[in-house]
Amino acid sequence: MERLVLILSVGVFLTIVAGGVGVFFLMGDQESRRVRARLRGIQSRAPGDASVPVMTHDLRYSSIAPLDVLLRHLPLSHRVQELLVQGDTQMRVGAFMLLTLLLVSLGIALPILFPRLPVLAASLGPVLGMIPLVWAHRRKVRRARHFERLFPDALDILTGALRSGMALSGAIQVVADEC
Repeated sequence: MERLVLILSVGVFLTIVAGGVGVFFLMGDQESRRVRARLRGIQSRAPGDASVPVMTHDLRYSSIAPLDVLLRHLPLSHRVQELLVQGDTQMRVGAFMLLTLLLVSLGIALPILFPRLPVLAASLGPVLGMIPLVWAHRRKVRRARHFERLFPDALDILTGALRSGMALSGAIQVVADEC
């Protein structure tokens, strides 16, 4: 009985610590907020100005520099980053992996509370760990479908603008404004 209480206590402690760290990462750091505010200011001052670079995604894998370096060396991180960008998700790879790890650990810790269900113990961790991946994949698919729906109209607008004598850059700007 004492062993079960010890295991349960350690599991709950680790889940609480991982949850706190996850909330910290998901909240973002001051530097990211400052950069986003500055980019919004630049965009609002120069609407339609092609010389102003527009950055839509923070390309860092983590706001913690050593973790960013570590994640850049993992091949899985590159695939996760690609999935998050394709789904137009503002979450960083580090936060995504931490959320996945938190859900897996929660799925492993929950069966300790219900030791009479061994099937639950073997399957709950991986199932909960797949939730962020499924969510990111659904966002990617939904964004791709949205693009596929708008693409024919965009081509029609581009064709009409070019036929009316506009330069290619102006026609592309018209498509961007309309779509």
